[in-house]
Amino acid sequence: MTPQTLLENLGPIKVAINQDVLISRTSMHSDIEIRDAYMEDLSFIYATMLRSYRHASTFARKISNEVFYKYHHMFLEAYFKRNGSRVFVAHPKGSPDVILGYLLTEKREDGTDVIHYTYVKKSFRQMGVAKALWGLLEDKSYTITHYTVDTDWIMKKHSNLTYNPYLL
Repeated sequence: MTPQTLLENLGPIKVAINQDVLISRTSMHSDIEIRDAYMEDLSFIYATMLRSYRHASTFARKISNEVFYKYHHMFLEAYFKRNGSRVFVAHPKGSPDVILGYLLTEKREDGTDVIHYTYVKKSFRQMGVAKALWGLLEDKSYTITHYTVDTDWIMKKHSNLTYNPYLL
């Protein structure tokens, strides 16, 4: 498989893509591009999402490592298989294999738009990466499922967000 293999082309892992949405988009920041995730990105996404959420959430910190990693890994496996799930990856312009951050979103069957997680590598934070990823989202209401130390700040900035941890 080449690094250009999109997730939706690979057996049991399905990422439904709306036909009216472009696969690759340029963000407002001219040095950052956004693409859909490749299969080769999954190891990085699993590791960083699990580790960062484990340490950035007061909820997750209270769960034993064994329980947290087992069940949150299962959540990610189920998420990647669900229709409506999307993973957007931010990368430097012209370097699609260098991941700066990513956004896990989902369009649920009932029409609910869900944001499961946003991650940006520490050395690229406060540089517009998350802003570029969130710039992909339409101006409408979203439900977020993972509460971290940054969620209060994000919810003040985006009044169209609702927290509901049960939509995992």
